[in-house]
Amino acid sequence: MVLIKSNFRDDIVWIFNSQNPESLGSHRLSGIIPAEQIGIEKRIFYKTEAKLFFKKISHKKLIIFAKPFDKSVLDLIKIAKKRKIKIISTFDDWSLDANKNRIKLWTKIAKESNSVVVKTKYAKEILIKNLNINAEVIEDCLEFNPVKPLKDFSKPIKLCWFGHYSNHDTLVAGIKQIIKGDEQIILDVITNYIHQPFSSLIQDLKSLNLL
Repeated sequence: MVLIKSNFRDDIVWIFNSQNPESLGSHRLSGIIPAEQIGIEKRIFYKTEAKLFFKKISHKKLIIFAKPFDKSVLDLIKIAKKRKIKIISTFDDWSLDANKNRIKLWTKIAKESNSVVVKTKYAKEILIKNLNINAEVIEDCLEFNPVKPLKDFSKPIKLCWFGHYSNHDTLVAGIKQIIKGDEQIILDVITNYIHQPFSSLIQDLKSLNLL
């Protein structure tokens, strides 16, 4: 029999490397909501010296990091590992076409972590194929106002993709995981920038009968 302490939540802290994590959809859906549902302490680690910040969490046994943005997170992880604290790092998007410096940082953080979590099978495949890093796939939580359950979906199904331009290459792969057979959908794309490779994305979407 495996006994789980009733106060295990007290041994865990969820770290957000952002001044205002509530303003980031990725932080809300993959960090704030699950932390609050489970009852895990949340802390902001932003523009703070790692050694000083660690004193506040040195009694923890597990640290979960939301998507990191600067090198101070790597410094904090190395300090925690010296104290035998387990590390889980989460990444909401992982595209090799993204900011190269950030990819280098994420790679170092992933390799220092005891476990890595990504949001899609596609991101997991990228990590295994290009960086030889395995990851667990945990999809984002849902953020919505409670309504009565839907009995039927209207056809065609309407989808909306919201994301940074560096993740355009993940869009088609993600849709292919959703679409079954010849089912028709209407797709809206909300993004911050349209760049040249987007034209090839349009062709891929047309091949899926989405445009």
